[in-house]
Amino acid sequence: MKRQIVLALILAIAILTTAMLTGCKKNKNDEFTPPETNAPFYGYTELTLTKDPVIDAEGRIVLYFEENVYYSNTTESYIGLMSQYSAQSIEANPVVDAYADMRTDNGFVGIVLQPKAALPAGAYTFDITVGNRYHVAFNYIVE
Repeated sequence: MKRQIVLALILAIAILTTAMLTGCKKNKNDEFTPPETNAPFYGYTELTLTKDPVIDAEGRIVLYFEENVYYSNTTESYIGLMSQYSAQSIEANPVVDAYADMRTDNGFVGIVLQPKAALPAGAYTFDITVGNRYHVAFNYIVE
């Protein structure tokens, strides 16, 4: 009797596993439909650096751009650090009044980012996003 119950359970598990695997197969003609959100996303504006990036004495990342950008001191910003061995993301706050030469009549021609955590020393590809509008990537060695 126990043997029949065990065999019935094994058969049921095999049937359920087969049903789940066949139900998960996708046809080649199926297209991916992204989930709907309330806010439209039009993609990031790729920014062009006009000066080499620097990290100032206060540990802030200073970037100058060709394009005018618009942000406030509450705009969410992230610093992606990618090395040969790891990748991490660090939150940052824009500092709007650090460099007066960045401010223009049409926004800013640069950004100063204050990381919420210290940047570890090493050679990185920086991948920075400001809000859901701007993106810039560059290589930099943090000392």
